This record gives sequence, C-alpha cells and structure tokens, in this order.
Amino acid sequence: MIQDAMKNQAVTTVVFDFDGTIADSLVSLVGIYNTVLAPLFDTRPVDPSQQERLRSRHPRELMREFGVTWRKLPRMVVRARKELNRRIPKLSTQDGIGEVLHELKERDFTLGILSSNSTKNVNLFIETHQMESLFDFIYTGKHLLGKHRIIRSMLRHHHLHAPNVLYVGDEVRDIEAGRKIGVKTAGVTWGFNSKDALQKAAPDFLIERPRQLAEML
Repeated sequence: MIQDAMKNQAVTTVVFDFDGTIADSLVSLVGIYNTVLAPLFDTRPVDPSQQERLRSRHPRELMREFGVTWRKLPRMVVRARKELNRRIPKLSTQDGIGEVLHELKERDFTLGILSSNSTKNVNLFIETHQMESLFDFIYTGKHLLGKHRIIRSMLRHHHLHAPNVLYVGDEVRDIEAGRKIGVKTAGVTWGFNSKDALQKAAPDFLIERPRQLAEML
C-alpha cells in the first residue's frame, strides 16, 4: 500500500536533512553545546540523563527551557558549525543509510542534501565517507526555525516541482516546513526527535529504519 501511494505521487527527488538523518552527529552536537556554547552564551547545559525526554520536545520549547534567546541563536549556530568542523572526520553515518542511498541512486532518483549546517562541513563529511557520487546537489542556509523558506529557495534554485519531492528529516520542524510548501515528508526516528514527537507532527511517512525508505519508494 505504501509503495503504491508513493508511485501515485510520482516522487523523483529525495532530499535528506544532514545532521541526525545521514550523519550520526547528535552526541557531538550535545557535547559542543555543553562544553562550548552553554558557558560562552550563558545558557543552561543539557543533563545527559534527560536527553531522551528532550527528544520529545519542539525546538522552541527547548530554547525556552535552556535560556536560548533569538538574539543569541544566530551566533550560537555559527560557533557550533566551527566546532563541529573539527569533529566531522570522526563522525559516522547512521546505520544502514549508506546502503539505501546507493540503492536509490542506482534506481535513478535525484538525491540532495538540505541542511542548516555549513556547506564546508557537509562536503567534508561526504568526502570522508566517499559519498560524493551519490548526491546531485547540496543546499545549505541559515534558516534557523524558518526551514520552509530555505526549502522553497532550494526548489526554485534546482527547478524542482514540490509534488515530486520527498523530504527526509529527523525533526518536527522538518515535517512542519515540508507541509507549509506542499513537499511530502518522511520522519525518521533515529535522529533528534522521538517517534512520538514525529507522529504528532503528522509526516506523510514515518520511517524507523533506513531500509523502509527504499522499500516504500
């Protein structure tokens, strides 16, 4: 049934979020936040024992809980990107995602990456893991919580038709952004937000393991 639904919607392009969806970067990002960002920007650190609870929260709720203001956020993102760059070579891919990417490429899907991380970091990661040939484009931008704007910009830039695009992400905001501009979404449960949080956001598809993505397409 899922496979038939996807065929009827004529998906030809699959766009992936980067952090948490392709790159297993959550632990590194939490470490950067606790050791660098929280002391520097006077915000509250993350208690490691609370990480699973935090996966159910919306980014705006987390900002309030940890004292991250809109004024601080842009500078925190820039610093986080710089700190992550040093750790990129040691990051691994999410289990099973590499095989699925290769399969989708062999099946002639157009593959892209859309990320709030820097182009430099994304390129370093895919070069480290020898994935350069898999992606037709990488599109990055400082969208913070306005991710629908950068998705819309990506569609225009690459001449993509929204109904033919599936956006694969690990956060509630990915699902919300896709819905705003008519892009189908698949929420993956192995990244930032929990399965329950993603279900509440009502993605078109909920994916619990990478193989399911290849199967439904």
